[in-house]
Amino acid sequence: MGPDLKYGGFDAMKIGSVPFVLGMFFSVAAIGSDVDVATEIRREALLPPNGPAGRPLPLVSHWNMGSQGRGWTPQYQLELLAAGHHILPWLSWPRGNPDASDRNARRFDDYYGAIIAYCREHKLPICFRGTQWEAMLVKRQYRELPAEECPAVITAEGKAIAKLSPFGPVDPWRDPAAEYVETPAMKRLQEMYPDPPLVLFVSNNEAPDLRWHQAEQSKRYLLRYGKGRPDEFKRHVT
Repeated sequence: MGPDLKYGGFDAMKIGSVPFVLGMFFSVAAIGSDVDVATEIRREALLPPNGPAGRPLPLVSHWNMGSQGRGWTPQYQLELLAAGHHILPWLSWPRGNPDASDRNARRFDDYYGAIIAYCREHKLPICFRGTQWEAMLVKRQYRELPAEECPAVITAEGKAIAKLSPFGPVDPWRDPAAEYVETPAMKRLQEMYPDPPLVLFVSNNEAPDLRWHQAEQSKRYLLRYGKGRPDEFKRHVT
């Protein structure tokens, strides 16, 4: 069992292409049927951060995925949903091939089966907690690519350094997608729940990247915008 939680909050942001999660917790009692709560969860999750209707209500989410059979397990999340609590279901990143062995299939179904079926029945949004997928793009084999193909920061002196560049080419980013998304486990989940209203990929946001105050270290930035831009401009473009 996880902690005794009455109501909670979730806020998701996106930095470049990578989302991350900030959890907030409150103590307001949940009310209503599971259908009503599912409708409320779906509605609030799909609202813009600050639209005509105001800011959406927060939903509970957590970094602990219960992957060791303890804490915020999918089974405990199902109990919270059935009790009418407002959570954004969160799951461990699907890995490997569930069809590789009976053991793999059993572990996959034990972890994902019931909660994915519930989310599909109630059209709930879901999120998957991953790693820093893009970190692979600053490995040596990528830094040694020609400058026009290199996703890393190219300095004013023409050296590729181990930081991701927001001004680099897009195509290399297909490699993390192939590594982490084009997998048998992820495809199985897509078959199990083909039409979720929202899917969030949650990064731990620790890959080395070019920060706004370092913008002038980038040759691409300097060629495009020059020196001396205000801080707010640098924050915006990075």
